[in-house]
Amino acid sequence: MSNTTSTINPTSASTRALADCTPLECECRARADAFVAELIGAPTEELTWDEVHPLQGHVHIGRRELVVIATHDTSRRPVVLTVAGWDAVRRSSSEERRALIASCAITNHSALVSVLESDAAEWLASGVGIAA
Repeated sequence: MSNTTSTINPTSASTRALADCTPLECECRARADAFVAELIGAPTEELTWDEVHPLQGHVHIGRRELVVIATHDTSRRPVVLTVAGWDAVRRSSSEERRALIASCAITNHSALVSVLESDAAEWLASGVGIAA
């Protein structure tokens, strides 16, 4: 697996439109997009796909970037991770990877809310908040 900057920074990587993907990639991406919409609670048009790794997407929710990994296997859910979680997975050994994905994956709406709330708490703790 390549550890290029473009794998975690969609602004530096070109993204392909849905029409540019293979039929299998389009199907996998559609399942991932539906899963992200379920996590967020609404459809998003912000999900972009990496040109080098066509089943790796990126979405920004609030101040947080999330990495979305579409799966070929319909019996497995797409994987949604924070950038830090994805970086840890990329750097892990193959023996560690499955357990690390399981521990880092954002699997439901309440887990997503928890991640976003931790961002808000960090922001407020930094003293950047607006004074009343």
